[in-house]
Amino acid sequence: MAQKPFKEKVLRTIAPAYFILLGLYQFALEVIDILTVQHEPGLLLQFSKVRDRAFSRFWTAYGEFMSEGMSEDATNLLRDVRGTVLDVGPGSGDLAIYFNASQLTHVYGVEPAGKLHDKLRANVKRAGLQDKYSVLHCGAQPESLIPALADAGLFAHGAEGIFDEICCMRVLCGVPRPEETVRGLYKLLKPGGKLVVHEHVANPWRQNGSLFARALQTIYGWMGWGLFLGCRLNTPTKDILLKAGGKDGWSKVALMDLEMWSVLPYCTGYLIKKE
Repeated sequence: MAQKPFKEKVLRTIAPAYFILLGLYQFALEVIDILTVQHEPGLLLQFSKVRDRAFSRFWTAYGEFMSEGMSEDATNLLRDVRGTVLDVGPGSGDLAIYFNASQLTHVYGVEPAGKLHDKLRANVKRAGLQDKYSVLHCGAQPESLIPALADAGLFAHGAEGIFDEICCMRVLCGVPRPEETVRGLYKLLKPGGKLVVHEHVANPWRQNGSLFARALQTIYGWMGWGLFLGCRLNTPTKDILLKAGGKDGWSKVALMDLEMWSVLPYCTGYLIKKE
């Protein structure tokens, strides 16, 4: 495998610090907006709500930029998605352009950040999916997702085995209780269904990763990555995915380790549920 140029390695190593600064900037703008435009100083006492609003502001401003240059391995996965699909955490919908409408029956995009929905729908329309994409206001955790899917009429024949494919693109690092959440997604897959993933993970420094990058993940976490960007850099997502179906729960696992030298290494590929 070709080595990354030194300059690119340096830039990608310090990029998380830059994103943290952008997150802090958007957080400050949200606080100013609350005080000077909305005139609701009491809202500042609801920190989680302010943080969520700031995250929506961040993703609206920079989501497209952060999606540029995404690995071709990841975008090709989206181009192959077909059937009835659950799109977990699509954010502002910047990846919708990679779906092939002719292969889709219907896509259900579950996005808890309501302030992103307008841009999500606009990007869905730009991708020509407006007749095949429904936006649901919920998270991926079972207590939020299951009622929303029920309200959408998807449980007419039971609450399991609903989707041909489930897409998780840069989202599992931020969901509550990821082990429980991924087990819930596994149940929603049809037998033979595919879980498509492109997720940054804890750097596996003991195997093929980097101790320096793993240490930086911890440092960036202390600096506010989770606070301002809404996710955890050190989530062992690959292990969580493999364990989700229990023993022999996956008939095929095709996961690649990408950029293992970096602060943002990725687990990319798919898993097929046993029939």
